[in-house]
Amino acid sequence: MEAVSQDLFEYAVSVFRALHRHPEVGFDLPNTTALVKKELENMGIPYTTQYGESSIVGYIGNRLGLPTIALRADMDALPVLEKVDLPYKSENEGFMHAVMIPTQQSCWRAQRH
Repeated sequence: MEAVSQDLFEYAVSVFRALHRHPEVGFDLPNTTALVKKELENMGIPYTTQYGESSIVGYIGNRLGLPTIALRADMDALPVLEKVDLPYKSENEGFMHAVMIPTQQSCWRAQRH
């Protein structure tokens, strides 16, 4: 396995921290979905939002009879009070990404970056 470049690592960390600082709950994810759409657009990946509220599906390849691989990442946070004092601590009092969600999202984006 190749080592991750420093630039790619820093990119993934910055996405992780941005998501962690601004957790959104349930289907009310305007900032999170905006970030995902922006990143997909920056990578030239077409997407649709036709499948549900706060649902984004990106398409890689031409989808014409070829095998398909799906990558899934949850985007919503949990109603949990964050008790750590980190520079990227949740700025939405009483809510945080208490599982690997920001990591899943930033790693997925880093794979495509």
